[in-house]
Amino acid sequence: PMLETLGLVLLILFINHLIACCWFGLGRTAPRDTAMSWLLTGIDGLAEDEGGATYEDASALYQYSTSLHWSFAQMTPGSMQVNAVNSVERVFTVLCLTLGMLFFGSLVSALSAKLMKHR
Repeated sequence: PMLETLGLVLLILFINHLIACCWFGLGRTAPRDTAMSWLLTGIDGLAEDEGGATYEDASALYQYSTSLHWSFAQMTPGSMQVNAVNSVERVFTVLCLTLGMLFFGSLVSALSAKLMKHR
């Protein structure tokens, strides 16, 4: 049971890593119908023309950790200050939220079943 739970946690981490990489890739390369991407938004709430740093200006570690945080926020009822700012990002967000809702519900169900079986 403990090994199965560890495998489930590793699967969750891997899936969120893949989603984070897709989110970053969309921010970097997707078509921008608004001329913006989440990478071009200000980290500290200030726009670039107001002297604020953007996510694009940040280190690779900060960009990855922000993408991973965003991914986890789509899978759980968490919050995140990074938002979709163009249509491609918005559609991807809706897909992730839908899959996250199904995945989170399935995860809670599977963990509950494992705990009841372990009793």
